[in-house]
Amino acid sequence: MRHDDTIFANEGQMLQTNSHLSIIIRKRVECLFGHDRLRVMVTRGLFVIIWWQTMGWLAAMPYPDVSERGTWREVAFQCEEEASEAYDKKAWKPAAEAMARAQLAYAYAFRGAVLEESLKRWWWEAPFVARTFFRLLRPTDAHEEVYGCLQRLFQAEPEAFRAHPQLAMAMALVYDQSPPQRHWPHRQVSRDSLDRRLPDLVEAFRFWVETDREKKGVHRLDALLMEELTYVVDVSASIDELRWARDHLEVTAEHLKRQYWEVPYDYDRYEALETTWRDGPYQLSAIREKGGICVDQAYYLTQVAKAHLVPSIAVIGVMEDGLHAWVGYLEAPGKWNFEAGRRPDSAYVTGRTFDPQTWERPMDHELAFLKERLAEEPRYRRAQLHFDFALLAQREGNLLGAKDRAARAVREHPRHLPSWEWLLQVGESEDVAMLEKLARQAAIAFNDYPDLEARFLRKTASLVEARGESAEGQQLRQRIVSRNRKDRPDLALIEAATAWRRAMREESLDALVNRYRRDVSTFRKAGLITGHRIVRPFVNHLMRIREWETAEKAIAFAAARLEVPQQAQLDRLVEDLRGDLSRRRRSESTK
Repeated sequence: MRHDDTIFANEGQMLQTNSHLSIIIRKRVECLFGHDRLRVMVTRGLFVIIWWQTMGWLAAMPYPDVSERGTWREVAFQCEEEASEAYDKKAWKPAAEAMARAQLAYAYAFRGAVLEESLKRWWWEAPFVARTFFRLLRPTDAHEEVYGCLQRLFQAEPEAFRAHPQLAMAMALVYDQSPPQRHWPHRQVSRDSLDRRLPDLVEAFRFWVETDREKKGVHRLDALLMEELTYVVDVSASIDELRWARDHLEVTAEHLKRQYWEVPYDYDRYEALETTWRDGPYQLSAIREKGGICVDQAYYLTQVAKAHLVPSIAVIGVMEDGLHAWVGYLEAPGKWNFEAGRRPDSAYVTGRTFDPQTWERPMDHELAFLKERLAEEPRYRRAQLHFDFALLAQREGNLLGAKDRAARAVREHPRHLPSWEWLLQVGESEDVAMLEKLARQAAIAFNDYPDLEARFLRKTASLVEARGESAEGQQLRQRIVSRNRKDRPDLALIEAATAWRRAMREESLDALVNRYRRDVSTFRKAGLITGHRIVRPFVNHLMRIREWETAEKAIAFAAARLEVPQQAQLDRLVEDLRGDLSRRRRSESTK
């Protein structure tokens, strides 16, 4: 491997390593030379040499004097030219560095008014921190507020910011927008019991820096990736609660999941189907003392984990017998544990959670990529570089060159999803056969990620059907069902539900009844998932066309056929459907 490639492969760790380099050198020299003047001289000499060797390349592009080089936008153009020259020579590290600085220059040009000069200069000298930041920054982020958060943190805690830029930038990506006021962190707590907002930005930053400095965290800040840190800082508990959890609860990575069961389960509340918290302020100490149901146990564990610098995710899934909540957390670098509170009979349910950067529901593969630290793989970083230059070529009007670079990205790393999506998007106006081939290749590339494989198979089916091959398209759609029926019936049922929407427009009532009986029987073990994906839409359809008796029979068939471990949950679904049916019939009779 070339020297450039070695540095490029380890770019994510460079600044973290160098931030501790002087300490390491000083301690080792002390062991050899003691505390005399010789030790001081040797320490300084070694420090200068090693620092120059590891960081000297940063001086290749010093902080520009914009008054001499023009505007920041012109600096960005110059950086892009230098990046392209290095890229053409396959000098990946200088290309990545120059591209990161081009992105910084654009940011300074359009958002620079909120950033003070010392912050701009520091960031300019940390191009690979910038590169990770811009990879994570999305069009849906509130960009001005992101930079405003960075400025506030740098102004309040400049030394801590320089020591922990990953934390500062993760917080800026999360704190730029307020979380959802209805559903976050979950629906089963009222606004009166929980103030749905993030804590103060600067106070929270100081809390996690203090936790790291006092070595009270399970992980060290420098060991966590920027995207992992977004799942630390997205707390709804107050700083006082987090400090209580950090200082009073003994937590280790091996035993963290036990905190889920430290909350006594409230069986009375479960049996009464009272899903909403009813015991006053929704605070960690109160939850631990008074108990709760699974969603409260999951909430408690995630907040305790985050207080101890552990990325954590509360997950809610619809299983055979209803809703259940469990937790995923980072047990060790690169090793996530998604089994805290998860029941054995729900192994196939992925569930839903929040992406703290967008407050939207992340897809299954996004969580899988996070768990795998996919973005840190050297080949993936190289693929991302190829894709960055594909976008640059597109902006310059060189679409052919852009396609070539995007294709190079997927050859470099077949799981570089942005390149696949871009290639399919720009190919929409081209030869359908070529586009179909591309979609098939994407499905193969992501066959270990059921939701992505299903997405690209669905795309392939649409293309096949567009050229008149409806039978082949149906086979591809059936493949989605058959591949996921056992382990991921939730995905299989998504495809079945799509087929149902089409069938309800095109098929006769008798054909629909036969399809309904077949699908409910096929997916009977998926329980309430089948109830929500198949039974409810079909009953609603029957009510719309006023087939009251058929609707009643459909509900009765589901009640008898679906396998749900907790009968009360199935009874509730049946009761809701029959109630809707009764109300609709009365409404129609009074017209």
